[in-house]
Amino acid sequence: VLMLLFIIELMSPDRANLTDKQKVSQSQERHSMWLKAYLESVHTVAEAKVIYPKLLLKLLDVRNLGEESCQMASSLDITNLEPLLVEVFDLNR
Repeated sequence: VLMLLFIIELMSPDRANLTDKQKVSQSQERHSMWLKAYLESVHTVAEAKVIYPKLLLKLLDVRNLGEESCQMASSLDITNLEPLLVEVFDLNR
């Protein structure tokens, strides 16, 4: 669950310097649906409907983790990364 939340936040279309916000938004939506489906597979649908919005509220904490990860990723050799990852992490500097 935490990994899916991290990915949902990472694929936020409101990040600076994105050239393909639609692709990032679609990825975020896809991962959000996977999170909801996962919750419905391990909980009743009624429980999942309560848990899902609460988890989405936790995205602020996940955003902070994402920003820290971006700082760590800036020290990576970007020549070995996929172009989308370079863009999402804003490593072109």
